[in-house]
Formats: sequence, C-alpha cells, structure tokens
Amino acid sequence: MSPLQRNLLRIMRIFLLISGIYITIFGGTNGAERIFGILILVALAIINAPAFITRNRIRALPVEIKLLLLFMVLFELLGGDALGLYVKLPYYDNFMHFMLPLYIALIGMMLVYTMYYCRLKASLAEMAILIVVVTIGLGGVLEMGEYTYDKYLSQGPLGDITGNTQMQRSPTQNPLD
Repeated sequence: MSPLQRNLLRIMRIFLLISGIYITIFGGTNGAERIFGILILVALAIINAPAFITRNRIRALPVEIKLLLLFMVLFELLGGDALGLYVKLPYYDNFMHFMLPLYIALIGMMLVYTMYYCRLKASLAEMAILIVVVTIGLGGVLEMGEYTYDKYLSQGPLGDITGNTQMQRSPTQNPLD
C-alpha cells in the first residue's frame, strides 16, 4: 500500500467516523436523518471488521475496494441522504445513478480480475459479460430496495426513525410506480 493510499484511507475513515457520530447525535440537514449516521457507522464497521478482528493479520479487502466503498458511503449516505444533496443539487440524483453502478462495476471488475489470476476458466468476453450482469443485478436490487422502502416502510414506524425520507424523489425526476 502506498503512503498516499494509506493516508487517504485514514483521512476518509476519520472524517466518516466523525460525520457518522455527529449525524447520529444531531441529525442531518433537517435533524431527522439520524438513521444515516448509524448507517455510516455500520458501513465503517463492516469495511474495517476483518482487519480489526485479526489485528491487521488478515485484510480481507484490497485497498482499492476499501477506497471505493468509502467513497460510496461518502457520496450516498453522507452527501446524498444526511446532507440532503439529492434535494439541494438538481442533478445529484443523476450523478449518483452514474457513480454507484460505476463503483459496483469497478469492484466487480477487480473481483473477476482477481479470480482470473486464481485459475478462473473464462475468456475475456465471458468475464466482461459477468461484470455487466453483476452490475445490472446489484443496481436492480438497489432500486427495488429503495422502491420497497418508499412504498411500504417510509410511512410506518421505520419511517418515523428515518424522518420519512423518500429515496426515489429528486428535483429532476419523479418516482415511478
């Protein structure tokens, strides 16, 4: 790991930790988004759990994937949800619909590339198709989860905890039934 990667990881972890604690205590933009602070802390715990539990003997994720996951947490949970950039910036939703699949595709590409060097019996075309299918599948699961939350969960007890935030709304796009 290069010194730049190491320092970037440290800075992002510390920034997200402080942001997660602050949002959990005080809320986000309108004070009701405390759930996103908790989600930031849970995401940090999951990303750092293997190294923490084994005292850095096992680092389950390559540094590049850790950085991509931390950027996903930064842009989605902190920027989009807790700070309300989906509402404040007109095309932030479009930006995130470009970035999240790109992150997922890059992670999928790194995993398939790693499997290739660990004796994966697949041609380059088959690996490309696998990356595209995984990316589309994960993006579809994400959208179905957002729709299910908005349609069935956001107005109930879970909605009271999350501040009744709608995930499918943006200033430039209406949610589709």
